[in-house]
Amino acid sequence: MIPPPTDWAELKTAFTELVDLAPDERAVRLAAITASDPALGARLAVLLDADTAADRQLSRYELLSAAAPDSLMPHEEAGADPLGLCGRTVAHFRIHDVLGSGGMGVAYRAEDQRLGRSVALKFLLPRFTADADATRDFLHEARTASALDHPNICTLLEVGESPHGLFLAMPAYAGETLQQRLARDGRIPVAEAVEIARQVLRGLAAAHAAGVTHRDLKPGNLMLTPDGTVKILDFGLARSADLDLAAPGARAGTVAYMSPEQVRGEAVDRRGDLWAVGVVLYQMLTGERPFGSGRDLTTIYAILHDDPPPPSSRAPDVPPRLDAVVARLLHRDADARYADAAEAIAALEEATAGTPADRVSRSRRRRPVVLAAVILLAAAAAVVPFVRRAGTTGPEVVLEQASVAVLPFTDTSPQRDQQHLGEGVAEEILNALVAVPGLRVPARASSFRFSSDDEVPMAERARRLGVGALLEGSVHRDGDSVRISARLLDARTGRYLWSQTFDRRFRDIFAVQAEIARTVAEALEVHLTADAQRAQPTQNIVAYELYLRGLFHWNRRTAQDLRQAIDFFTQATQHDTTYAQPYAGLALSHVVLAVLQPVANDLPERTHEPAARALQLDSTLAEAHAARGYAYHWQWRWREAERELERAIALNPAYATAHQWYGEHLAKMGRASEGEAHMRRAIELDPLSLVAQNDLGIVLTLDHRYAEAIAQFEHVRRLDPAFPLPLLLLHRVHMFAGDTEAAAEAGRRWAEFTGAADAAELMLLARATRDPALRNDARAVLLRWQREPAPRWPDIAMYFMLLGDHDDALRALELALRARSPMLANLRVAPWMDPVRDHPRFLAVLRQMDFP
Repeated sequence: MIPPPTDWAELKTAFTELVDLAPDERAVRLAAITASDPALGARLAVLLDADTAADRQLSRYELLSAAAPDSLMPHEEAGADPLGLCGRTVAHFRIHDVLGSGGMGVAYRAEDQRLGRSVALKFLLPRFTADADATRDFLHEARTASALDHPNICTLLEVGESPHGLFLAMPAYAGETLQQRLARDGRIPVAEAVEIARQVLRGLAAAHAAGVTHRDLKPGNLMLTPDGTVKILDFGLARSADLDLAAPGARAGTVAYMSPEQVRGEAVDRRGDLWAVGVVLYQMLTGERPFGSGRDLTTIYAILHDDPPPPSSRAPDVPPRLDAVVARLLHRDADARYADAAEAIAALEEATAGTPADRVSRSRRRRPVVLAAVILLAAAAAVVPFVRRAGTTGPEVVLEQASVAVLPFTDTSPQRDQQHLGEGVAEEILNALVAVPGLRVPARASSFRFSSDDEVPMAERARRLGVGALLEGSVHRDGDSVRISARLLDARTGRYLWSQTFDRRFRDIFAVQAEIARTVAEALEVHLTADAQRAQPTQNIVAYELYLRGLFHWNRRTAQDLRQAIDFFTQATQHDTTYAQPYAGLALSHVVLAVLQPVANDLPERTHEPAARALQLDSTLAEAHAARGYAYHWQWRWREAERELERAIALNPAYATAHQWYGEHLAKMGRASEGEAHMRRAIELDPLSLVAQNDLGIVLTLDHRYAEAIAQFEHVRRLDPAFPLPLLLLHRVHMFAGDTEAAAEAGRRWAEFTGAADAAELMLLARATRDPALRNDARAVLLRWQREPAPRWPDIAMYFMLLGDHDDALRALELALRARSPMLANLRVAPWMDPVRDHPRFLAVLRQMDFP
């Protein structure tokens, strides 16, 4: 125990003088001080002994973070090879050089020869291999890190054992640590410092939710990657919530960033990590640590007793509101800090809203409205460059492209049951932005493929979407109260340009949306389209939320989700019979469900009543026209289908789904070039839509362009290997092209992936198209298919035709016609029917389908 000094300043000065002396010199000097002031000498002796013990204890937990230079021990710098592993292979890792070493371990740069990627390997030093506690701690690090999966947390790839000891494998991230950045630049610009802190807090929120605290958060454990992502490294000192570290000698971490409870050896929870964030944020804002950079004991005293000056007193450009956030993070009473990382994030965003830290300012202060600033700033990207007006503050913002993608907003509500609201809010923003002339906004299917927690770096997301800016955010709902946070990212620099948090009542959301439109029009002096100026769609807030829930399920497009969407949309119409959008949602859900389950032939008919009701209430709803047109298509009402789909595109030229459906329709009518043009327009509007990309392959197949179709389906597979439909289509197009083995392999993979068919049967059918010896077995399969309760007659006809059994193929085709199978819609141009294209029975089928 450190005795309470009568004059701490005198004690601190004497301690600083003695602590760096050689042991002999220190003893002589201490004896002299004790002779003149016995009380001071006694206290100095206690401090010096404690410092020596602390150094020994702390070095035990100094396991090096990969590429974390501030963790390097002075006597073991990068380049030294304590284990002699450079140039050798351990397991499937080829080791290249040393990243650095610490008290317990050494980190190497290596190559994973199995997967061809660069990694960092961390080995336990040999002198600890006999130490059961150290081995336990090392393995605990592996278990802890492997449980954490978040874009702001370093991923643990694997843990292994070798003759050289235990090791962990982690990605070798490009970039630099925050420690390196601070050593070079001294301090970090305010906006960037806030963004770094926000990302760190996001990572900690994920770790804390898993019951894990870091306990050694510091600049050397924070990697800044080139795309602007912050990675928290080295959960090596982390402990699960059920692991008691309050025992003597259990203190771990780096003193300068320790919380008061941690330096006292008390139990530490997530609020200790929030303290460390406060220290790091203070250092980024001011270039100095809040409790000095001296020896451990002087730092500990400052942590326990001193209040650091506010950051703004050391750096005038720091907004005063940030002082309060930092002060609360650094409150010595853990109960007085923020309750969790999410609350700290919200406080950061609120403190920097409307300040130069936003990186974008408005020329006139308006009453804050939900997301108004988001749309203002994103729409401003349509002017290149966008220059600040006179009287504003903050740097000029220049986006290279007049384009922005809206990502789905994260649900941070207490029960995490508001994902539909997060997506609904983001979609409302997206729809408003689409109406801004000159601004390119990718459609929902593409931008919503990325969530805020997605590991794909922001720069890569922007590249895939072809935009210059990204908009992300979160929603937090508690009863009727809603907090919406939004952030705009410059994809070129990887830095956030603007962020703001808005608090509203859920029932006021429509009035807010109306004000958003007015604000955009005033700020940019643009003429909003009729769609953007549409009046409030319903006065019934319950109906609106039911509609959002239906929209959430509709956008997932599985048969189960579509049924749930139909249920929610139906409930919405029951709460408000004059609300048009849920009726349009019903029409869309019924027609897509008809495609997914083509044997349910009444589903297209079910589309027409809700579509008609939607258009009766609002004749400008492009979605209702598109749904009705697509239903007509599957009912073989070709001219009505074309009229409705054209109307949908005229009402909303940026409606990707209407272009996609119209392109499909035109291709099946024998107008391949027109169909391809609309399909490519759909992809331009919605570049990552798997369905649109897949349908382009279908259009190319119907146009007999098999090599291009194969390449397109392979492209879809690369976009999302978990999307199985391209495998089935590759199975077919390879058969059309005559590559039976490729067809058999694609069929096998599709059957095994989905369980929807027998893999052996599909492989047999593919090979039998070129091997006469297999045709009897293949025919037996098709005959069995005909005896199923709901035979897939168009498929049966296709396989019979490819096997050369024309009569059986025509018979199956006639049975499909009798059942009015929607899948006959492609019959006019189907490549597999080429051998019988002039056959009277085939021509009779076409006549009955009344193709134009």
